[in-house]
Amino acid sequence: MAPAAGSKLGQTVLRLWLLLLLTLWACAGRAETHCLSYIFTIIIKSTPGQQWCEVQAQMDGKIFLQGNCGNKNFKPCGPLGKEIYGTNDWEEQMEILTNVAEDLRKKLLDIQRENDTPLDNFTVKVRMSCQHEANGHTNGSWQFHFNGQEFLVFGSESRKWTLAHPGARHMKEKWENDMDVTKFFHNILIGDCKTLLTKFLLHWEKLLQPTAPPTEAPGTAQPKARATRSICCSLTLLLPCSILLAVL
Repeated sequence: MAPAAGSKLGQTVLRLWLLLLLTLWACAGRAETHCLSYIFTIIIKSTPGQQWCEVQAQMDGKIFLQGNCGNKNFKPCGPLGKEIYGTNDWEEQMEILTNVAEDLRKKLLDIQRENDTPLDNFTVKVRMSCQHEANGHTNGSWQFHFNGQEFLVFGSESRKWTLAHPGARHMKEKWENDMDVTKFFHNILIGDCKTLLTKFLLHWEKLLQPTAPPTEAPGTAQPKARATRSICCSLTLLLPCSILLAVL
């Protein structure tokens, strides 16, 4: 009988340890997913003096930059924009956006010349996005919209072009058969975009942290949701710990 009792005790202890570990994992919570996006609005063949490119930057859907790609006139918006404005990260971002806009325009003009299609005042909207997932993985994508309709999509993980409209078939075939073009779009996603996302996340997460009301000392006030969560986690942890101690 003793071996059977010992076996049952061992199983009970193991189950309680697993319960304790799961509870700790649940209370710790998972990291959030964050997304950095740049939306370029480009007039492929603009008239002299006409503004040919505008860009808007978003972190988790919140605008923090907008401006003119041509003259590098970028203005900060919202808390994040004000936080990073004037820093080395802001200057690096300006340089990247200017270069990306110029390269996009050249590649779109090449498509226009091959098709011999008049594109005066033809507007292209390009969304460059990179996402930091809860598990620490980062991926990105390019989305091309012509006159408001999605035409072509590129993903960093698959490194493949997806046709979203029959009108972009020639564009897709040309770019997917050009390794340099595919490499260009892929490298920006896993390079510049990922780098900016990593840097800006440090500022963004700091801005997302709750602050104490002015009438209370720093660190003494916590949001109700967080306090409730802490109490629940404490009670949940207390049960398996108590049982484990009693068994041992």
